[in-house]
Amino acid sequence: MMGKFSAVIGPAFVGMVGLITRRILMPATPTSEQLQHVGQLASRWGIGSILVFFVAGALLLFISIKYET
Repeated sequence: MMGKFSAVIGPAFVGMVGLITRRILMPATPTSEQLQHVGQLASRWGIGSILVFFVAGALLLFISIKYET
């Protein structure tokens, strides 16, 4: 069940972060250069948002190993 959950949540999270970042960074009347720059930044932030899941997983692993003994 976890594989199906992560297959939906991961891409949805990347897309959501990308859209929110684009909305925040986009000026009211953007030029073509600004459109390209904001799009690239939003993509990078979206992909970087997956780090949240890796850090959470590492913390859970650390805690489970610590309390296992």
